[in-house]
Formats: sequence, C-alpha cells, structure tokens
Amino acid sequence: LAKLTPADRVGLIAFPGAGPNIDFTSNHAIVQKALPGLTGLADSFPTTYRIGISEAMAIVQLNPTALNVVVQRECASLPNPEERDLCKTQVVTDATGIYNGVNERTQTALATLRSIVERLSQTSTPKTIVYISEGLILERTGDGALLTAAAARGQVTLYAIQVEVFSSDASTAREPVTAGRDKALANEGLGVIAGSTRGIVVPAIGNADNAFARLALELSGYYLLGFDTSIPTTVV
Repeated sequence: LAKLTPADRVGLIAFPGAGPNIDFTSNHAIVQKALPGLTGLADSFPTTYRIGISEAMAIVQLNPTALNVVVQRECASLPNPEERDLCKTQVVTDATGIYNGVNERTQTALATLRSIVERLSQTSTPKTIVYISEGLILERTGDGALLTAAAARGQVTLYAIQVEVFSSDASTAREPVTAGRDKALANEGLGVIAGSTRGIVVPAIGNADNAFARLALELSGYYLLGFDTSIPTTVV
C-alpha cells in the first residue's frame, strides 16, 4: 500500500464473518489501519481420530483403500472386533465432518470471490485482487472457471498469497498425518483460482516481505508486443 500512488484506489474485504468491508477509496491510510486487526478464522472439525483433509475427501468419495489405511492406523490396536467396528464407524463420521467443513469454507470463498469479480467487471480498467489465504480445497477444478469470463471482461487479475501454516500446534495432542498432501491440495486450489484470472500463487513464509516484493514486481511488469511489417504474410 505504501508504494501506491494517490491515484490508486484500494478496498478491503474480510471473509467469512463480519470483518472489515471498506469500499474503494483513495485514502490508503484507512485500509492500512484496518489490516493489522485481521485474524484468520479457519477452524478444525473436532475429531476422535487423526484424519487428514485429503484422507477425509477420499473416504467420503467412497475410496476403500483410503478408508482401510485410516482404519488400520487408528483402530487396529483395539482389543476386540466390536470396538474396531465402532472405531470404523467413527472414522467415517469424522471424515464426513471434516469434508463438510472444508466444503462449506470453499463454497463461501468461491461465492464471495465471484461476487467481487462480477462487481469489478462492470468497468474495463485494469484491477488487481490480492487474496490472502491459507489455501482453498477444490473438489472440482472446474470451479475456477466460474471467474474466468467476468475477470477477462473487467481486466481483473487475482494474485493469491498463501500464508504458511505450521503443521504442529502445542495445543493439539495429535499431530496431523497428511500435512504435506493437505497443503498441496490447498495450494492447487489457489492455483486454479489465480490461474483462471491470469494470476499466480505467491507463498508467504515468515513476515511475508518477500511475497509482497514479488507481488510488486508482478504488478509493475508489462508485455511489449511489436509487428514487423517488412515480412510478407499470406492469409488463407
């Protein structure tokens, strides 16, 4: 924000929840003041067993191998068949809860982004969205195409800054088992959304200075296209 000119208008919207919603303004100080108060709202579904997001999606999609892997890991040590059966049932319940929670967050994000892009597409001047997020889990990669037409019409480019999330938490007794795959899924979803608007995903590690420096370079770049009229062409 400090590098923008007085002619640049900026806005801020935090979602989900009742966060700041600042319409486009040339008063950059208002947005700068609101930014430090933003806090991530991602929450995890309380589960009995350790199940990663990628595992939960596979289980809900009726992948028997994924279910067997989790059941073997979480239930095999139980002493009798009845307990193991109950454990398997709870694994499916936990996986469904994780899947529903992730899907709800994704649909909220997609709906909000579509609304923003549609609004910005009402004018043809170039516009940039900086979407700061831990990630976006897309069940269908085609969901990203929902932004393409409006983004092209309004010259809207979305750059996603993916916030680095620690895979371990001192307040959590159980360590995640598929942190790498889950992070890759979250990155892939952001990539689909950004790519549909000609943007990219920039990882933010630590204080994110490098991420915003990269973003500044992306925004300041341009392509110069020239034609050599001395070369004869044939139109068929």
